[in-house]
Amino acid sequence: MATVVSEGVAAFDGGTEWSYVVSRPGRDEVLGSVGIHTRGPAASVEIGYWIRTDVTGRGYATAAARALTAAAFTHLDEVDHVEIRPDPANARSASVPPRLGYRLDREEPRPVDAPGQSGRCQVHVIDRAGWDDAMTTGRAGPG
Repeated sequence: MATVVSEGVAAFDGGTEWSYVVSRPGRDEVLGSVGIHTRGPAASVEIGYWIRTDVTGRGYATAAARALTAAAFTHLDEVDHVEIRPDPANARSASVPPRLGYRLDREEPRPVDAPGQSGRCQVHVIDRAGWDDAMTTGRAGPG
């Protein structure tokens, strides 16, 4: 665990990944984690999220993805689009991007690392204009 944390701090400080803990306000309880990752083309970032199964369906992933999408477009001038890549076998996770105005661009193969994974990922994309429109029309509203 110490290695994961130190690598996360180094990536954050180096400006290549920004990871955060998801918790309930006023409580010392980890509900999950989220992050912005520079894994794809130079003008893009990927948002990832993981929420504990016993607290899914309460809007935590949607709220976190909304906040990180806004942060990417506000603070990363070189970014022209953001991607979210859920496994379609995880229906709750896959339902987050469309709620925020992302469009399904394509599906790609992905290695199966855990039981329940499909071996595919959906690539949902939103650009700055699409995000501005989603915010203006309310499509990026509460999950």
